[in-house]
Amino acid sequence: MNIRVRGRAKVGRFTAFAAAIANLRATDRWNAQCTAVRKLNYTILGNARRRPGRRTYPATRLTRSQRPAGTPAEARRP
Repeated sequence: MNIRVRGRAKVGRFTAFAAAIANLRATDRWNAQCTAVRKLNYTILGNARRRPGRRTYPATRLTRSQRPAGTPAEARRP
């Protein structure tokens, strides 16, 4: 089955496909560059940039006097 497209419709479809292909290529290039930067940062810094996991002190287990200094109290549930 062949469909002939001529005139503005032809130019419009060609432009839409060209823009879509350019966007896909730009996305692939962006992902490759981000991966390269992440690898470079990891080789330079190693695990130095990783933050330790967040500690939580549930109010049911630790009283105010038992909680380490400088940690905020737990929020109350409504």
